[in-house]
Amino acid sequence: MDKEKLKPVIFMQPGPIHLFWATGVFYFWKLKDRFDFVMIVHEAYKKNNYFSKLLQLGVVRHIEFLPQGPRFSRHRKYLSRFSYLLRQYQPAYLLIHNRSYPENQYLIYLTERILPQTIRCYIQNGRMSLSLKKWNDDYAARKAGHVDELIQAYPILGKFLRLSQMLIEIKNQLHYFIELKLFPLLILRDTFQPPINVYTGYYNGKTKNRKLDGDNDILLAYFANEIISYHEQGIKHVIQIRHPLVDACTEVMRFLYGEIDESDMILITPSYGFTSRLIVQGWSEDQVIRHVADRWYQAIDRLLQRFPGFTIKIKLHPSSRSDPIWRAILDQLVQQLPQMVVVDPGTSAEKLIVEAKVIVGDVSNVLWWAGIIGNKVVISLDIFSYPGGDELSSYPSTIYYKTDLNFDDVEVRTHPCHQANDKDLNELFPIRPRLTNLHP
Repeated sequence: MDKEKLKPVIFMQPGPIHLFWATGVFYFWKLKDRFDFVMIVHEAYKKNNYFSKLLQLGVVRHIEFLPQGPRFSRHRKYLSRFSYLLRQYQPAYLLIHNRSYPENQYLIYLTERILPQTIRCYIQNGRMSLSLKKWNDDYAARKAGHVDELIQAYPILGKFLRLSQMLIEIKNQLHYFIELKLFPLLILRDTFQPPINVYTGYYNGKTKNRKLDGDNDILLAYFANEIISYHEQGIKHVIQIRHPLVDACTEVMRFLYGEIDESDMILITPSYGFTSRLIVQGWSEDQVIRHVADRWYQAIDRLLQRFPGFTIKIKLHPSSRSDPIWRAILDQLVQQLPQMVVVDPGTSAEKLIVEAKVIVGDVSNVLWWAGIIGNKVVISLDIFSYPGGDELSSYPSTIYYKTDLNFDDVEVRTHPCHQANDKDLNELFPIRPRLTNLHP
């Protein structure tokens, strides 16, 4: 390869593949004409046909799959492989989806030591919780899902709910200690202090780790209320940008899937984990199934009255595929609504959203995403008694937040979600980075 023709390099660690399709791919698309990429990704990317299609563009110089196997061995490989790649490709930028997982921490730590002038950009992949209470509600749903999975594996624990919760809490605390403290201490003679304990959901307070918020660190976000929340967490360098999907959505979708036609369709997108929170609060499975199915049936019935002639599709969260409660809820809805099409949970939510005119969910991240696209009716239903069900009330400019079934006022919002002064992504990534160009 002719070195004179090589473009500057961006190291991209986009996180789980479903988040790559929600956000990372649009960053990649916007920057691909001026930069080459080294991609650091999970094994799930290896067999994904759409990711393979992106590789045909010829701008990815190297793909590093995150190591598998025993945990301590993975940590040693983080050190050896990331060190090698940083020296080999000398990236101008690090584009990373999170700062709190072990692989994130190693990459940040080593970049700061090997290439201290590299700009470290942290991208917001999806909706963030805007208060400590909402953050706790969000993680409580995840924990409840873990408790539910434990009880399914060991039904006897269903009689000892508090014990099950305690076992999950102990397990999560141990994972955090081992992954962020013990192994790094043995390998690096140092420990990590990420902003969030991703195993327990606990917020570690205003960042004390200046390695994560130095002069070369910036965080990219999209809404003014999100920027305020980041500043309240003590993060200094936050820049509000126009989400790259606003500019690149049509091109990316056409490249991946061909032409996509919008139709008179209502897409139903329930979240995962919140039914488990009702179980943890003392509801029986039968109560949860009846209550959630009834509320969804009532909502869908009213939506079909509001949008006569529309088709209706429902796509469960991928994690709901093996959830017996959601299987029962779905069976009940199909019996009551035989015209409703059930979409495989593994289908691209983004493609379905582009196809639909109306997107309806509860606290699903896809509603936040659909609101950014614009020209859609996006509805968050807080009618299920879910703790934290009001999370999306913080986005009134893009999402209709409903605590009842009155949809008379909902209509397509044609105005863009971004503000005129939001920065374009390309403004922040000059070929030869200078900090004065990055900071507002």
